[in-house]
Amino acid sequence: MIKKTTIILILLIAVPLLAKKYKGAEYRSLDYYKYGKFEVRYKPVDRLAIVSSFFTYSDSVSQTGDWNEIDIEIIAKYEQSVQFNIIDPVPGYEIRHNHVQFNPYDDYHVYGFEWTPDYVAWFIDSVEVYRISGRNVSTLNHGQKIMMNIWNPEFIDWVGKWDDTFMPAFTYYDWISYSSFTPGSGNYGTDNNFTFEWKDDLDSMDTNRWETATHTFAGNKSDFLPENVIFQDGKMILALTYQDAVGFTDNNPPAFMWASANYNSDITIKYSEEMDANVMENVSNYILPGAQVLSANLAPNQTVITLKTNNYDPFTASSVIIKSAVDDWEVPNSVGLKSYVVFPIEKLTFPLKLNMGGEAFGEFIPDLLWTAETTHGYPQGNPKKWKPDIQNTELDQLYQEERIGIPYYLIKLDNGIYNIKLHFAENKFDAAGKRMFDIIVENEEYFSDLDIYAEAGKNSALIKEINNVTVDDYRLDIYFQEELDSAVVAGIEIEQIATGVGESQSVPEEIKLYQNYPNPFNGTTKIRYSLNKPQEVTIKFFDIKGELVYKKELTNNSKGINEFSWRPTTNRNQSLNSGVYFYRVEGENISNTNKIVYLK
Repeated sequence: MIKKTTIILILLIAVPLLAKKYKGAEYRSLDYYKYGKFEVRYKPVDRLAIVSSFFTYSDSVSQTGDWNEIDIEIIAKYEQSVQFNIIDPVPGYEIRHNHVQFNPYDDYHVYGFEWTPDYVAWFIDSVEVYRISGRNVSTLNHGQKIMMNIWNPEFIDWVGKWDDTFMPAFTYYDWISYSSFTPGSGNYGTDNNFTFEWKDDLDSMDTNRWETATHTFAGNKSDFLPENVIFQDGKMILALTYQDAVGFTDNNPPAFMWASANYNSDITIKYSEEMDANVMENVSNYILPGAQVLSANLAPNQTVITLKTNNYDPFTASSVIIKSAVDDWEVPNSVGLKSYVVFPIEKLTFPLKLNMGGEAFGEFIPDLLWTAETTHGYPQGNPKKWKPDIQNTELDQLYQEERIGIPYYLIKLDNGIYNIKLHFAENKFDAAGKRMFDIIVENEEYFSDLDIYAEAGKNSALIKEINNVTVDDYRLDIYFQEELDSAVVAGIEIEQIATGVGESQSVPEEIKLYQNYPNPFNGTTKIRYSLNKPQEVTIKFFDIKGELVYKKELTNNSKGINEFSWRPTTNRNQSLNSGVYFYRVEGENISNTNKIVYLK
């Protein structure tokens, strides 16, 4: 895989194995493919500093500088984000952190892209989410091999800081398919311009189509071994291991990574690997001095445990005692009784004003890198200072100090309603159409293709306001999604309008129904709904004709956010066909309905 970190491209030129400490894996096609629709269904590894990929790459021209590569990379450093790239001779790279409304590490999803002479378009669960065209695409004109790999880069700013406790790590691939580009005569893909050629279910290795890699490249902590490509239980597993423990095996005990408090007095605990639910969801497994643990819930990715507490102060430093930590391996590995520090949360003062690229000045405080210890921050982005005077503002310093390449900003805070001001200035480009990005807040897109120059000109302040944003999960999420070049932001202001989800000023509805995620989906989907008081509700699913296909009474609901998982079946466990359905949650004299798309 290729990656830009700061302004550096990793040269993915195959070199002989160098006996590195870590061993990764790469599965690559024997043939080269020029244009087509490339798809894979896989579940990436939930480990910091590791890349799980699906991409095409022309190793036949890499050494000439005529680079050709199209990427899908999923990296655990980035929450609800999938990274798309192309790398070509001009301008060299195109990067997008694509926001998704699900956790990519919870389950399998279908990722793919269409590559034609005119465009490259990326898809998630069969829905197009991003497209580029123009001169970048026209230089992608060499046949490329299809590749999948798992590796640990050396670049902390891109993937996060490496830790040996992340080992071993596994990415799971379910199937992969290819359809050729046949404009005007196809039966698949956009405008039926593609023709299905083959699908590999990855039950075993097809040596007529695939090979395993035995090389490494600059910036890669590992080298690739055939032994770390494993076929088991109908899946292909790519492993990242130590050199003396290759293959699909785990003899290491689970490593505690961190514990962090939340505004609602929950405690989030992160482990290095998938954990055993029977042990980790046992309330008696936890001791919280001075407080009580009411429940312990293991997330679908099996690496995060959420403790609900009573009489716990999240703003004061504390510790949690875990009697036993057991991983979810065939022969379990475990850790005995230990005490761990819980990072407290900072009680923020509003209005919160953040200088995104510089030091504190006036009422503005500097931003932070998002970690388990911070209450607010960004995962990636480079500060940049400019000298020209800024028009239409008296806060020149704010707009002269910006952060470039920021995918999102997260802020832990109380549930309620907030007003947001985002500050921008275009200090680099001299024309419109050079930099564009989207702004997504709490999973809702507020601005599409924002072009700072087009709205304000160069070296001129631009403020975008987003008012009455409801936060109901104790965290405000602001995503900056690249459309062209890198996203940039100079400042963020947050004003608190009202607090307390469930109060009349915050959530007037008796039931607030959220869009299911993922949507579309092809396995299990999750439906979240918020209640302003504990009550029994009924969830119903209807087909496109309005006929009821599934119904369930949900009795153990609490005030606030609740969640229901659905696999498309009838109440008699009969499988449903692909198509459009509607789901409704009904409570006391009120109901809400949303649309859902199921793809087999």
